[in-house]
Amino acid sequence: MPQHIIKNPSTLIIRFYGFHRVQSSRSEKHYFVVMGNIFAQSLEIHERYDLKGSTLGRTVGERKLQQRNPKTIMKDLDFQRSFILGPQKRELFFKQLEEDCNVRRCRCCARRPCTAGGRMLTDTSP
Repeated sequence: MPQHIIKNPSTLIIRFYGFHRVQSSRSEKHYFVVMGNIFAQSLEIHERYDLKGSTLGRTVGERKLQQRNPKTIMKDLDFQRSFILGPQKRELFFKQLEEDCNVRRCRCCARRPCTAGGRMLTDTSP
């Protein structure tokens, strides 16, 4: 997997940098994960998705869907959008998606999620 990420800096596969445990002075153990943020950019992201390629339990539920909070991370069955991409971006996107899928097919990577985000465009969007 690291070789794929190095060779494909535009990968949609989440980058995991570390799994850690810290212990407080009261002996409480806290676990956390450090991951790369693919949304670190100047434009606001209106929708976020955690895509695993599964349908079992892969929705946030009707209540959260109706709220449409931009910080809610939606799941596979919640993804009901179409993307409009120019020819060059479309080619790059599908090429990267195919590369990522080829890596994910191997047994050791099958559970690695894919993250996607969307920005709604309006007449006044930058």
